[in-house]
Amino acid sequence: MIKSLTRLPFLLFILFTVGCSNLKQLPYNSGMNQHVKTIAIIKPNEPAQKQIYYYNHPGLQLGLIGAIAMDVEFASKRDDFSESIKEHDFKAGEIFINTLKTELELLDYKIEIVERPKDSSGFLDSYPANEKPVDAYLDFYYTSFGYLAGGPASDYKASTRLAVQLVDSKTNATLYSDHLSIGESFGTSNEFSYLGFEEDYTFPDFDQLISSPYKSIEGLKKTNEQVAQFIAEQFIPKARKQARAKKLQLSAEQP
Repeated sequence: MIKSLTRLPFLLFILFTVGCSNLKQLPYNSGMNQHVKTIAIIKPNEPAQKQIYYYNHPGLQLGLIGAIAMDVEFASKRDDFSESIKEHDFKAGEIFINTLKTELELLDYKIEIVERPKDSSGFLDSYPANEKPVDAYLDFYYTSFGYLAGGPASDYKASTRLAVQLVDSKTNATLYSDHLSIGESFGTSNEFSYLGFEEDYTFPDFDQLISSPYKSIEGLKKTNEQVAQFIAEQFIPKARKQARAKKLQLSAEQP
């Protein structure tokens, strides 16, 4: 019981922050921001752990005792999942950054990678001077990463939730911000951009999830990469967007 009580701060964090977002959506306007050619990507912190969680736990109806039971269950599931994937584990932040850097360079942006201060959480309050001049800073933090389900009998879905903002290096104006979610949609709101989920990486119950370590890891990598790809798509230059739209229109008109 004492061990469970020591985890109550984490439990309360889960109860009140999973699925919550106060980040306002601000679409990127490539036409208004043509000066942005060199972007410094701030490396996100690695998720502290891969989350295993389902919403609408029965314990929520039973007060403190039910909350403690819920905490114990999810802690046990996280430990079991971590054990099942330990030979296949990976660093989510590194895959995210590598994917994003590649996608942005394909759009002709110059990219600088900036290390995040180790004690930071959330967006940085100020951005460190870079050795090379940059036009904007692209900052992120994970709000959830792991397998989430909408309820006790719902499928576990590979899920990534990540907050992002682009800040002008000279004016400190926010040029783009969003809270992205892929995987489980329960717990999100209109303040999220929901990107759907990967049908191939859903599991009907926890036992099947931990019995498929390679597949479960591939699901997390896939959702992580898709979030990075979505962010890069927001920075497609206006001229290229127009050319793409015209090409698609011409293709549709052909018999």
